[in-house]
Amino acid sequence: MVRHLFSSGDLMPRGFCYLWNPGLVWLHLVSDSLIAASYLSIPITVIYFIRKRRDLPFH
Repeated sequence: MVRHLFSSGDLMPRGFCYLWNPGLVWLHLVSDSLIAASYLSIPITVIYFIRKRRDLPFH
């Protein structure tokens, strides 16, 4: 069961669903990259501001 989940035999490439339309593939690539960057930057920004403010009781 687990081996079937991680095998790539049954999975289609992402662009296949979009008929390999370059504009649509790039749109999803850019939007997914921005979402990933925001998810990575939010905790870094929160830690930065918590460390900058010394009056917050957070260690």
